[in-house]
Amino acid sequence: MNYKEQIAMQNENLRLRKSLSEALEAMQEFVDRVERGEVRSKYTYNKYKAILAKTKEERDEKQKDEQRN
Repeated sequence: MNYKEQIAMQNENLRLRKSLSEALEAMQEFVDRVERGEVRSKYTYNKYKAILAKTKEERDEKQKDEQRN
């Protein structure tokens, strides 16, 4: 892989991370609003809550691994 391809891949990776971060923020906002009673949607709420919990677990595991090294 040449230098330009590496840069393009890094830029795409950054773009995807930003998109993921924005999606997780939106999910968290929705979950918070359901918990406050502002919105009602059991299906979407449960789905988003599970995704957020899994993401948090993965982040916690990654931090533990980084602290070990």
